Amino acid sequence: MERHLPQAHINMSYEQDIKYVMKPVQYLLRILGIWPLLERDLSTFEMMGKILLITLCCLLVCIIVLPGFLYSVFFSEDEPHAKLMTIEPVIYSFVAFIKYGTLITYENKFKTCLRHVKDDWKFVALPSAREIMIEKAKIGRNVFTVCCIMLYCAGLSFHTVVPLTSRRVLTDGNVTFRPLAYAGYYIVFDEQRTPAYEIMFLLQLFSGFVMYSVTIVLYGLIALLVMHACAQMKILMMLMEELVSEQICTEENVNEKLSMVVEHQIRIRNYVLTITDVAFSFLYLVEDTMRHSSLFEILGSTLMLCLVGYCILIVGSTFRSCHGE
Repeated sequence: MERHLPQAHINMSYEQDIKYVMKPVQYLLRILGIWPLLERDLSTFEMMGKILLITLCCLLVCIIVLPGFLYSVFFSEDEPHAKLMTIEPVIYSFVAFIKYGTLITYENKFKTCLRHVKDDWKFVALPSAREIMIEKAKIGRNVFTVCCIMLYCAGLSFHTVVPLTSRRVLTDGNVTFRPLAYAGYYIVFDEQRTPAYEIMFLLQLFSGFVMYSVTIVLYGLIALLVMHACAQMKILMMLMEELVSEQICTEENVNEKLSMVVEHQIRIRNYVLTITDVAFSFLYLVEDTMRHSSLFEILGSTLMLCLVGYCILIVGSTFRSCHGE
């Protein structure tokens, strides 16, 4: 669906601009197996690779969710606060799994949004629109970069530094207990034996990479789409300013300027519903595509904050009681 505005300007460098805007998120989406092709459909070989990547990512997350759930429910201590401490990672992993599922489910809508973005980069309403869009795109890339640095550094450190530096415990059976990032009950093998421990250590590391990548992709897509919408709104304001400007808008081109303003506003803010066609606006598409993933992100983060706060209060009260305060 290409855009054809009156006197629309073609951005000659739109291909490089699109790569600049989409490439950071594109890398992670390809790793997760949910990057939609905008120009053509997937080939049979590409579809098989896509299914394989999605299956592998789901299995990696389930490696943490299922054993962690069994451990927290049946094998952790009987105290409620102890069970809450062990179930927190399970909740985070489960929420990441749901977010990944919503990204897969709404892949076609992501494709429509990205096509919309590509069309806006190719056909610009004003000669200066490209500079406005690049300015907003830089903000989106900076947000994506900050999310990558914070989540990967904190998350992957939790999967590597914490288990390797934690104190090892010698059990009654003269067996050294080596902690993992996620405690779990593995029915068919003992994760403390070699090489089972090393294998689970690497699998949990890859699982953490998948979960944090899902969160980063969600933030990156939101930043990309929202900042693009901000750029289009700013362009709309400039079109309106030209419409009321006596130096730019004359009697000969007033109808043309007005039609550009109306079409740009419809494309961004409204949606047109007719008997034969439904043309949704960009803001409606973004809201409809991201609302479920954002809802699960808010619910999961809120629940995790409440659990962490509760555990801090419990540990603090236990510490004070042990020291007679």
